[in-house]
Amino acid sequence: MVDLYGPLVYYWCRQGGASDEDAKDLVQQVFAKVFTGLDGFRKDRPGATFRGWLRTVTRNAMCDHARAPQNRVTATGGTEAWERMQSLRDPALAESELSQAEELSDLVTRALELIRNEFPPRAMTAFQLTVMQGLSSAEAAQQLHATPEAVRKAKSRILRRLREELGDVE
Repeated sequence: MVDLYGPLVYYWCRQGGASDEDAKDLVQQVFAKVFTGLDGFRKDRPGATFRGWLRTVTRNAMCDHARAPQNRVTATGGTEAWERMQSLRDPALAESELSQAEELSDLVTRALELIRNEFPPRAMTAFQLTVMQGLSSAEAAQQLHATPEAVRKAKSRILRRLREELGDVE
C-alpha cells in the first residue's frame, strides 16, 4: 500500500506547501493513521473511494502538522510578511493542479511495477502492446508469434491482477 500510494501522498503534501523533510514525515504519519483507522473507511457510501478517504486523511495530517507548536512561526508584520504569505500555495488549489487522469496514470504505473514479476515477460509484452500501444490481439499475436487467444488471456489476467492491486481505482 505504501509503495503504491506513498508517492501520491508525498505529492499532495508537497503541493500543500510542506518541505521535503516535512512531507516525508507526513507520509509516515498518514500511513500510521491509515493503519489504525482503516476500519473507519466506509466503501458502502455512495461515491466513497479509498483514494478520496486517503486524501482526507492526508489533509487532516497536514492540518495537525501545521497546528503543532513546534511548527508555529512567530508572526511578523509589514510588506515583507505580506509578500511571503502571498507566495504560499493554497492546499485546496494544489489538489486541482495534477489532473485525476495523471494521478491514475501514476498509480497504474506503480501498480504495474509491483506486479510485473508475477507474469512472464511475454505476457507483459502482450499487455503493453494491446493496452498501452493500442494494438489488436491479432496484431500483438503476430509480433509475439502467438495466438490472439493467448494474447487476450495474458491481457485479461494482468488486468484482473491490476484491479486487485488498485482496489477501488477505476
